[in-house]
Amino acid sequence: MKNIKFLVIIYFLAMIMFYIKPTYAKYVIKTETPMKVTISVDKKGPTVQAKDINSTSISNNGTATEKITISYSDNLSGIKSVTYKYNSSQKNFSNIQTKTLKNNTTFTDKGWYEITAIDKVGNKTVMYIYVDWAVARINQVYYRKLEYAINAVPANNTKTTIVMLRNVSEVNTIPNKKNILLDIDKKTITGSFTINAGGTLDVEDGTVNNTSQSATFTNNGTLRVKSGTYTSKNSKTIVVNSGTVNISGGIIQNTSSQNTIVQNGGIINISGGNIKNLGTGVILKIDGGTCNLSSGNYETNHYFFDIGSKGTLNLKGITIETERHIFTSAGIVNFSSGTLIGTNGNPIYLSGGTMTVSGGTIKMTDKGNSDLIALGSNATLKVTGGTIENASTNLPDSDVGWATISSSGKVVVSNNAIIRNTGNGRAIIAFGGNVTISGGSMMSKGANDEGGTVELWSGTLTMSGGTIESISPETWAVLTSGNSNISNGTIKNTSSGIGLCISGGTTKITGGTFSSASGNAIERRDGNVTISGAKINGRTSGI
Repeated sequence: MKNIKFLVIIYFLAMIMFYIKPTYAKYVIKTETPMKVTISVDKKGPTVQAKDINSTSISNNGTATEKITISYSDNLSGIKSVTYKYNSSQKNFSNIQTKTLKNNTTFTDKGWYEITAIDKVGNKTVMYIYVDWAVARINQVYYRKLEYAINAVPANNTKTTIVMLRNVSEVNTIPNKKNILLDIDKKTITGSFTINAGGTLDVEDGTVNNTSQSATFTNNGTLRVKSGTYTSKNSKTIVVNSGTVNISGGIIQNTSSQNTIVQNGGIINISGGNIKNLGTGVILKIDGGTCNLSSGNYETNHYFFDIGSKGTLNLKGITIETERHIFTSAGIVNFSSGTLIGTNGNPIYLSGGTMTVSGGTIKMTDKGNSDLIALGSNATLKVTGGTIENASTNLPDSDVGWATISSSGKVVVSNNAIIRNTGNGRAIIAFGGNVTISGGSMMSKGANDEGGTVELWSGTLTMSGGTIESISPETWAVLTSGNSNISNGTIKNTSSGIGLCISGGTTKITGGTFSSASGNAIERRDGNVTISGAKINGRTSGI
């Protein structure tokens, strides 16, 4: 009998719950049919979802990129309230105002968020999320660090553009097989880059400032600088160990005692841009590899280029006009076109190696206070074309003008080379070594009785062609005190001075043409001379 009463009570309760809207409590009773009862116990807090700009779901205590969108739901009891607190600097909300949070709200401010959701039976979900702004993007995928964007680039040499969104301070590496165009987009990166072998980095339209002891760019792969400004304050700006660096624009500068660009190997191609050393270093130090300069603007407080014994510098189409020293070289320099103009301090000094001039113009201005090109005993200058001229009218202490070429090494003149001194000095003066002339023309106008066109104080002169001319009434076209062998060519003074003056050593003449308008075509003051087969137009003396 008791069991029947109990079943009747349950039946009526079920019917009441079926026809009357229930009141929520800790225990919720639902009826599926009048004869079946399901009792659900709600012990779970509301569901809170958080997604960032990349639609990535962010878990509790996670970090969202750029922004966060909050959504929430509760399918059992329903939502009673959802609130949030925000702290821009730390995960501490004890004194932070609580605000109501609407569903699908998006937050973009950087900092910590505390989300609290409570359902109608008192269950609670609390979620902490940190929003960190994106600094870079690849297409429409955003990254909180430039490093993360670089990591996302496929390692299959597919060119991928990374666009900077904000200023950052980072040190990054470009790995093998990653090909990146970094569009800095007028932002500033404080840090440096290393490009590994097989990696490629193109940089443009922004600023990279480096205050560390490492170079702004260290290249072992491929680096291309198209635009932007790149500065080192405590170290070198670009170091090239291997690979290729192409500079077509932008500003590359150094404000320290370090050099702006240091090349230990590889290839550098400079076709544009502004390259500066505003400290006490040089613009370009080449200790190995090959550097090709075809254009660009250069500014320095010291001197421009320093080429070591294993380095090669090719100058084609470049223009430099400066009061500074242009370069020192112990390596290989090839100058084929363009203009180099100096005013002071031996604009070009060759301590060793070989410089070849095949075109263009190298000149000292009329205000110059030094020889234009100076050669040490281990250096070679080959002039096959172009014009080398010293126009300085200043006189040093010896009252002899500055030379166009002053050599203790080896000078080779051929083809269509033009070497002249239109100031008060000599075209070529040799203090040893060898001067070999097979073509070209050499000229000086001289200032007094001490300045000729070609003067050999010691060493060897070999002449098989070309023209050596003096237009001075008081000097000579050639003065030799060393060993000279003349088989062809023309030596002349178009004024009242001397054609060939022999003041010592041994001179052997087997051909050539010698003349003076009103002076001696050949004059021996000392030394030994033998003449056979030469054409002499004018007087001789001492023969």
